[in-house]
Amino acid sequence: MPSKRKESAPQIAARARKGTNPALKQLSTSFYHAALQGIPIATATYASDGWCLQANQHMAEAVGASIDQLAQNFREISSWKPTGLLAAAERGLQTGIGEQVEFDARTTFGKKVWFECLFSRLAFEGAHYLQLVVIDITQRKDR
Repeated sequence: MPSKRKESAPQIAARARKGTNPALKQLSTSFYHAALQGIPIATATYASDGWCLQANQHMAEAVGASIDQLAQNFREISSWKPTGLLAAAERGLQTGIGEQVEFDARTTFGKKVWFECLFSRLAFEGAHYLQLVVIDITQRKDR
């Protein structure tokens, strides 16, 4: 009797994205949310209209805010324009080419930081999203 071959995680994710099984699609979404919260990197995802769809605790801690306070439109964040973040985010969304910005500033929430920010565009079900990854380089820069 042939043994049943297990599917790999990428195969399951690919099948879930195709929408062939609603339970797998929910599992894929749940896995993404768990991964977002579990990784030791500050990250947030924005819709193309600018609104934050989700951010993790590391992002909140990096900017000195709560996760609830991050539920805002990146086009309205006052610290993004003078630091070049707004322009990089817009270019990333429009072109799909990743953008990287390094800057020092005071966050909207009053925290003094040095950040390296990486923007990339994600495509899912015909829509574009902006993924932001923030690396806090304050300790390295303040030496």
